Amino acid sequence: MSDFIHYYVNDAAKVVIGPRKAVCSKCFTTKHNGHEFLDLECDINKGSVKIEQTEVSKQLQEKVKTYDDRLEMLKFKTSRLDLITNTSKEKVEKKVTEQCEEIKKKGGDFIMKIQELDDRERAKLLKDKDVVQGKKRDLGSYVKLLADSSSLQSLVEVLETLPKAKALLADNCSRDINTPELFFPIFKANEDGLNLTEEQLGQFDTSKMIMFKSSFDFESLQDEKNHFSVDNHDLEKLSLTLRAAKDLHIGLYLNVNKNYISENLKFCTIRYTIKLVSYTDCSKSLLWESISTYKAGEMSWGWRWFIDWNNFVNPENGFIDDNKNFQVEASAICTDLKWKE
Repeated sequence: MSDFIHYYVNDAAKVVIGPRKAVCSKCFTTKHNGHEFLDLECDINKGSVKIEQTEVSKQLQEKVKTYDDRLEMLKFKTSRLDLITNTSKEKVEKKVTEQCEEIKKKGGDFIMKIQELDDRERAKLLKDKDVVQGKKRDLGSYVKLLADSSSLQSLVEVLETLPKAKALLADNCSRDINTPELFFPIFKANEDGLNLTEEQLGQFDTSKMIMFKSSFDFESLQDEKNHFSVDNHDLEKLSLTLRAAKDLHIGLYLNVNKNYISENLKFCTIRYTIKLVSYTDCSKSLLWESISTYKAGEMSWGWRWFIDWNNFVNPENGFIDDNKNFQVEASAICTDLKWKE
């Protein structure tokens, strides 16, 4: 319908025919002579434009919501980067303090490397945040314009605005939304002797954070057995799964899959979060965080009392969806990994 809008002029300075009255720019009257046009007085046309206005506004709002989710993810990754960076710096400083002053310079070199990596990775997050905020701001201006009928004085202005809004929406929908891949600074302290070289002080390394989610069947959980997620998720040379168990409470655990690890593993330290997702209110989602060391005989860590049963099944909390499933999200970073010699 907006294809015919170029036939109208809505500028009272050019043609004045009463207040805010659209005239044909081809005929220079309110009538039309020998060409196609859109009848602005037709109730069917008004209704069609209103439906299109509502649909585009809805799509814009949905896209803004995806950017809100993206910003929340960037905020979470930034907090993880802060935590791991500060932890690694503290480990370096502690190790250096325990040794002699002559090794301090080498420790400073490690901290500089950690900070350089932090600066580089943080720049990725800030760049992506600026891009997302810019796109959200652009979309938001049209959301406000289309949602507020009083801001569009005539049907002509609606028809002028819709193609621009749709073009912006199409441009945003065609772009992939991928959070930047981050490398986290990891310091592995060396426990040998006092006469340390740089290599003996420790090792500068990086570790990726993985984030994943798994869906569990609520009905199956009621048999009070362990339930493992189907998917395996790779972290370094390990394979991780989520486990749910029922008692008087709901227990949630992060497991290292025994079938996918080498017998040469000595230990692996993982900092992780587990979140029970609320489908109805994200503020009711429950997130716990810990750091655990996995080794032979200890391949599962988590919380036996993650949430009590009554709160879990309470519909107001929204943990169980209409299909009787519940979703668990996790993040994991390997902060130390050693193999048997």
